Amino acid sequence: MPGKCGPEGIVDIQNLMMQSTFEELWAFVPAGAIDRCYWVEIGEETRAESGMTTIRVDWAYLEKLMARFNVLYLYHFHPLVYFARCARQPGCNTFLVPTTTGLVAKKALAINLQFAMPSAEDIYFMSETSWRHNRYHPAGAVMRHRVVSPYGVVEYALSDAGKKRYGQNRGSRMEGLYIKLVAANSLADEHILELVEKHPRDLMAALQGLIASMNSSNLQVSLVPWK
Repeated sequence: MPGKCGPEGIVDIQNLMMQSTFEELWAFVPAGAIDRCYWVEIGEETRAESGMTTIRVDWAYLEKLMARFNVLYLYHFHPLVYFARCARQPGCNTFLVPTTTGLVAKKALAINLQFAMPSAEDIYFMSETSWRHNRYHPAGAVMRHRVVSPYGVVEYALSDAGKKRYGQNRGSRMEGLYIKLVAANSLADEHILELVEKHPRDLMAALQGLIASMNSSNLQVSLVPWK
C-alpha cells in the first residue's frame, strides 16, 4: 500500500480481512514523519501443529521503524472467516455479521465479540513494542495498535501509567504480564456472555461494554465502528 494514507490503507486492510484466511500485521507511518504516508507488512500468521496460531513478526524491521519514527501505528486484522455470520436481513451489518441476538447461537455471538477485540497476547505484544518504542523516543513516543474486524477498528494503547507499570514489571517475576492478565479476565467467556444477555437487541452495545471493561488506568481501548 505504498503512498496511501490512513483511510485509504484501512480500506485495503478491510478488503484483506474479507478475503484472507489468516491474520497479517502492518505498520503505518503517517505523513509528516516522511514525505508521504507509508505502509509496510511486518508479520503474518503461522499455524502450529496444535492448531494454535500466532503472528510471526519481522522484529529486525520493526526495530528499525521504531528507532526511526516517533509516531507509529500497528494494524492487524481478524479475518471474516473467524466470525459467525447470518443471512442478509435486519440485524446483520454490511459484512453479514450479526448485530443483535437471535440470529446465531449466543456462544457464537460471544466468540464474535472476542474476535472483534485484541486478544490478551495482542495486549502483551502492544505493551512490549510500546516499551521498546518509548526507549528510542523518551521525549515523545506515540504508538497505537489497532485491530480491524467486521465490527470496526479497535484501538488500544498503554497509558503513561501503563508504560511505567509495564517497565517496572518487565524485569520482575511478573515479566510484564500484569496488564495482559487483567485484559484476559475481561475477555473471559462468562463475562462476554453476560454482556450479550445484558444487551439482547444490540450487540454493538455489548461490544462497547466489553471495551469499557478493558479500559483501566493502564490500558486505553476504543472502538470506531464501520458506518
